[in-house]
Amino acid sequence: MTNLDGLSALTRVGGYLSIIGHPALTDLDGLSALTRVGGDIRIGGNDVLTNLDGLSALVSVPGNLNVGDNASLTSLDGLSALTSVGGFFGFINNTALSSFSGLSALTSVGGSLGIMSHPALTNLDGLSALTRVGQDVWIADNAALASCSGLIALLDPVDDSAPGPGPGEAGIPDVANGLVIGGNLPGCNSAAEILATAPLATINAGLSDAWYNPETPGQGFIVIVFPEIEKIFMAWFTYDTERPPEDVMAFLGEPGHRWRRGVRLFSCRAPHDAGGGTTGADSVASSGSPASGPASKRSRGSARRDAFNSSNVGPCRSITKTCSSRPKSTEGFTCAICSSRPPASLTASATASV
Repeated sequence: MTNLDGLSALTRVGGYLSIIGHPALTDLDGLSALTRVGGDIRIGGNDVLTNLDGLSALVSVPGNLNVGDNASLTSLDGLSALTSVGGFFGFINNTALSSFSGLSALTSVGGSLGIMSHPALTNLDGLSALTRVGQDVWIADNAALASCSGLIALLDPVDDSAPGPGPGEAGIPDVANGLVIGGNLPGCNSAAEILATAPLATINAGLSDAWYNPETPGQGFIVIVFPEIEKIFMAWFTYDTERPPEDVMAFLGEPGHRWRRGVRLFSCRAPHDAGGGTTGADSVASSGSPASGPASKRSRGSARRDAFNSSNVGPCRSITKTCSSRPKSTEGFTCAICSSRPPASLTASATASV
């Protein structure tokens, strides 16, 4: 048997679909109308099968998806519509397969994830959307596998599934049980190695300023971002909630000092992606505690939590020494509404830096 063209009208399979041990089968194009399988899919021992394009209409597999011992398989583009697998997701000993680029829509595996014994596999970039595994993760004995950054979303400490199936014995929110990772090239032999390769996510330098929240008066913080050295300085301050008399002198750097009259106030609102984050300035200011940390985090989750988002930043205001009467845009922040004086004088209380 060289093809499945006689099945071109097949749209559903109530049980499992098994295509095993056909040494002359070259393609699965005869299954292109298939939209649903009620159980497992097993594809193995098909020596000249190069792709899975005939499965392009499948969105989910309720059971297991096992693909193994297909010596000529080089492309998984036929699984580009697949978003979930209810059971075990296993790819084993497909010796010519070099990437998982066709699986970019896959977000959930209900059972274990197993990728083993692929001597030509170099990266797992195609699994970057995967954020849920209901049992174990096995990534083992792939002799050329050097890049596992496609697993960062799955293995990082962020609970992407909200709530995820974990944390299991590996302590990972998105993985219910354990990890078996080894026998690959350096960088892909542990969760720590994989997460260490995560690209840096920078905090917007437009956050540099002094900030306070009118809903939590009397305190605020100063942020200075140094993108060139990937550091951030933060200092917490308090301020008088009522304007001092006009004859009170301003002295910076002393306990009880007043802010200079030359300081100007403008209110700012960040667009949705200004800092890429979900924690707003109002929650930081209201804590009243010093904050510190690198300007760049290695996990995208940390960057999301550390920066500002328009849903929370609205009440936050910036204090600066210069301001014009017209709106001002600074690296993602649109600022306006200048006044000639700050609402109150400021007193330095505590600082923290990195």
